[in-house]
Amino acid sequence: MGSARSSLPWLRHLSAHVHEHALRIGVVLSIALGVLTACVDLAAPTTPSVQVHAGAKFEMSCPSNVTVEQCTALQDAIANLKNSGDAFCSSLGSTIEGRFNRNEIVYDPNTSYYGYVYGNGDSNIYLGPIAFGPGELANTLAHEESHLSLGYEDSHNGSSNDAYAAGDRCAGSI
Repeated sequence: MGSARSSLPWLRHLSAHVHEHALRIGVVLSIALGVLTACVDLAAPTTPSVQVHAGAKFEMSCPSNVTVEQCTALQDAIANLKNSGDAFCSSLGSTIEGRFNRNEIVYDPNTSYYGYVYGNGDSNIYLGPIAFGPGELANTLAHEESHLSLGYEDSHNGSSNDAYAAGDRCAGSI
């Protein structure tokens, strides 16, 4: 028993040394993991979540499943609506920009529609791939927003509360 007691201070010293090195290794591993995570994040080819549109001077969060080109097209269409000389279209554009910044513009790659809304508490505008065709995006956004904000119907008769007429009125050059 005498020899076991004489080895206890040595074991305590060794245990303290091992603990100290384990802490250092933990710190090194934590730093390495942070660097690795940062490298993976930098290497991931994703759509930027926030882009600044130089012409429009506003920030917008792009849907995660759109391409950079689609995001730019959305920004351009919203800027076109906001900067319209038609107060009705400009107002729709401002409302759409707010909706976009709240992530209420959703890309649905599986729909055959230009766009759609559900209403009844769902404040999203859903856009399909064909909405990104030439000259379609501003029209589709204005059309769908007129459903949500103004309660317009798809009457196809050109009346003042026709969503198709609102889209055509606001489509502009984009």
